[in-house]
Amino acid sequence: SLGASLHIPDQATLTAPGGLAAWFATVRPTAAHMTPPLGQLLTAGKAPALPDLRYVFWGGDVLRRSLVDTVTAIAPEVESVNFYGATETPQAAAFYRVPRQGDGEERLPIGRSTDGFEVETEEDGAIIIRSSFLTLGPVLEGRLPPPAPPSVQTYDTGDLGERRADGAVMIRGRRDDQVKIRGYRVEMAEVTAAALRAPYVAQA
Repeated sequence: SLGASLHIPDQATLTAPGGLAAWFATVRPTAAHMTPPLGQLLTAGKAPALPDLRYVFWGGDVLRRSLVDTVTAIAPEVESVNFYGATETPQAAAFYRVPRQGDGEERLPIGRSTDGFEVETEEDGAIIIRSSFLTLGPVLEGRLPPPAPPSVQTYDTGDLGERRADGAVMIRGRRDDQVKIRGYRVEMAEVTAAALRAPYVAQA
């Protein structure tokens, strides 16, 4: 709608050594949406200069200051914005515009709520999202959930955090053993169960 073009690298580009960096140098995007692991792929080895890159929108995993600084070294005009969401919410329930100068904290905040969302921390540290834009439920046997009038729903993310003095929310961990691998949520119990189904495995 704004006259821009959308470019998406294929899987072969992502898995080839140096492939993502070469792709960025050829396409020369002005804005990029990436997970932190993709950022590590981009900056691995001798990364090319990216003078055209103006914004990187991060999401899907914990964002660290060291990665932002590494990207800024090859893209001096870039501004990093950390997005926070969950599978059950749109991508950006909260956002944090990363300042140029760090405050000594390696792990970066998820920031403040975007319009239409409330990202809150409970007394026990639980991070919850309140919004009328949460998912209506899972697709079961190919059927969508029945439509319902808009209403504010609450979603417990499973993340633990705290609100800083400046109002930004900082994630400190999780209440369960879920991990993120390349931006995808993985239940470690499912990995254990799969290992136990393998022949000759007695314990996992």
